Amino acid sequence: MPPVKTAKAVKSAKGAKTAAAPHLLATRETRLPVVVALDLAFKGRTVSVVRLGLWKDELRDLIGHAARKFVGFQNVDSLRKALNIVLGLISLALLEETDGQPDPARWAELIVTRNFMDLVKKAIALAEQIRQDEDGKPYPYLFELDRTGIGTKDLLVAYATAKTKETWIGYDRFRADRDRAEQLKTEDRLLRWLIVRLIGEAPAKITEKHLLLEDALSPVEVINALLLRHISGLGVQDPKAPKKKTILLTQDDFIALRKKHDAAPAAWAKAAQKRYAALLQEIPAPLHPGLGREDWFEAHLKKGPPKITAKTVWTDDLPALSGIYYYDQLG
Repeated sequence: MPPVKTAKAVKSAKGAKTAAAPHLLATRETRLPVVVALDLAFKGRTVSVVRLGLWKDELRDLIGHAARKFVGFQNVDSLRKALNIVLGLISLALLEETDGQPDPARWAELIVTRNFMDLVKKAIALAEQIRQDEDGKPYPYLFELDRTGIGTKDLLVAYATAKTKETWIGYDRFRADRDRAEQLKTEDRLLRWLIVRLIGEAPAKITEKHLLLEDALSPVEVINALLLRHISGLGVQDPKAPKKKTILLTQDDFIALRKKHDAAPAAWAKAAQKRYAALLQEIPAPLHPGLGREDWFEAHLKKGPPKITAKTVWTDDLPALSGIYYYDQLG
């Protein structure tokens, strides 16, 4: 562990003891928020000797724990790596407290009024959010591929140590992961809502009854299929088995939709637009991002359903909508 510089006690104007030191930690990571905060706290002479002693004890414990948990064998190199991880985690927490915006004064206030352990715990909680729901349990995605295969431990190390040549970018990486996870969760929730609203079945049971949910690569594919069925007026009844419901879109479905559109394009578009607008009003506002864009109809169906013929092959000829092309012959 790099040496901790001893702070010299001085008297403040009011007579209270404070510590004056240009740096608390000997580290080259000078752009880390925690180092910026410490430097400012010392320059402002707001760090008491008691607080400095607590910091030293906390850092010793945190670095030892980080070396065992994240690095392994405790030699000088492993302790140095552990120090960088601890500083990165504290920095992650500080930036989250200021909504990702640089605010050295606020950072300095936080490290003086809160202990390092609390800030590290906050960083751990942030990483856990990537994998969890609102109740702190692993988010139950319908699609296994949406589950991150990276554990919290690896996420913490990745955020704590992410940097370019000279700049720590751990918070940017965390925000990107969190935004992506929130989008996936929103898509999953929207799919569940559409299944209940349009099919009338519980999402927990639907994976056993509909092939598309087993073969699709993401919820977006199934969302698109359900939206197209509803908006076009096709519905979810299986034409081959009227008492059954289906999500799967066959080649015949597309051909029939296109013929109906071509017979009266303006009337088809007006009716489809009306259905989409009505459904959009029903979808809870927090789930709208799951559509990708609220002008889903304009983006995908403005020119009508895809032009499918008996000669159409897979998705290469179908750029207008992604993820809804499942034909009988491909099953």
